[in-house]
Amino acid sequence: MVNKTIFLVFCLCLMFFKPNKMNSQTYRSFSLVHSPGSIDNSGYSVGVQFEYEVEWIYISPEIYLFPNLNDYTYFHTMLRLGVKYEPYISNNFSLKYHAGPRLGFIFRETAPCFYVNLGLETGIQLTHSYTGWFIRGSVSNDWRTDSKLWGNDPTHSVASGWLTIGKRF
Repeated sequence: MVNKTIFLVFCLCLMFFKPNKMNSQTYRSFSLVHSPGSIDNSGYSVGVQFEYEVEWIYISPEIYLFPNLNDYTYFHTMLRLGVKYEPYISNNFSLKYHAGPRLGFIFRETAPCFYVNLGLETGIQLTHSYTGWFIRGSVSNDWRTDSKLWGNDPTHSVASGWLTIGKRF
């Protein structure tokens, strides 16, 4: 419970933090996302994201597939929306700190076929300034409503780590 509280406080602080000097560029990016914690006997998981960034805000739709999660195909669509702070650390690289909510639906192959997914995320991204290639590490805590498939609880919370590789345009 303490870790979730610290995570929530950090996300909220970053969401309302707006420093005076920021990179005010507008970017579009396409990336592949993977949750390294999902590598086990259940198989692979992979997703794609498109992200639009302007000044200190980002918005990003995401599609994610995990074919054999708890014996059912897991597929989600997510809308990520939040704030970012991006200082340059050198002529070659910039860092982006981001935090915000994640809102979406989980689709399963059983009835009912879709479930609600709500959460918070935060992370850091290292971008090569000249090529636009980046690597991002982030964490999220999601509240999911698909747990009735394997238990009696109507909801459950999932903390995840994410690794993203992509290119800005």
